[in-house]
Amino acid sequence: MPIVTILLLVGTAALAGCGPTAERTYTLYRDSSVDPLMRIHVATFDADGPVEYNHENCERARALFQDQPGILTRYWCEAGAYHKQLAPRHDLSNPQGRSWRG
Repeated sequence: MPIVTILLLVGTAALAGCGPTAERTYTLYRDSSVDPLMRIHVATFDADGPVEYNHENCERARALFQDQPGILTRYWCEAGAYHKQLAPRHDLSNPQGRSWRG
């Protein structure tokens, strides 16, 4: 009986981690000075708290990277967890929650 209880607790904890975290996650990406269509994962911000906390920390990290002298790559934040795809065009439009500055 105790093993069943432990399995239920572990399963419940795993399921609890699947939902709300993704809704409050922000991910920092960069392109490449060699290939501006590259989409490179830099960091994921998924602290337990309000979405604004993760968004603000992502933006701060983005600014710290982007504002270094001589940086030729572009950094941006997107809502949600990391997913692989081509980098967006640098037209500064923001249709999908992308945050471009710099």
